Amino acid sequence: MLLSANNEEKYMGNKLLLQDATFHVQEHQKIALIGRNGAGKSTLFHILTGDDTGFVGTIEARKGLRVLATAQEHHDFDTTTAVNYILDHVPDYYSLQHILD
Repeated sequence: MLLSANNEEKYMGNKLLLQDATFHVQEHQKIALIGRNGAGKSTLFHILTGDDTGFVGTIEARKGLRVLATAQEHHDFDTTTAVNYILDHVPDYYSLQHILD
């Protein structure tokens, strides 16, 4: 198991954004998160990355796993590829790059 999420509920003010959002991600699985605007997709990513702790539930990840999310819009990357732009913003990527080689 890479990641296990049991999000019982998440409110934004009085609005219930997430309820019973429970899932597990196994190694080599590819997943997609699809939903309407305002459905809570970005909020779920903020929970998974640890940026949002105001929810009821648990997030468990394999030791050493990092969950990262990138912004929906990127500006000023005319001189670099999208992949390099993202990797430039991954904490400690270049100091850990030798692990991937």
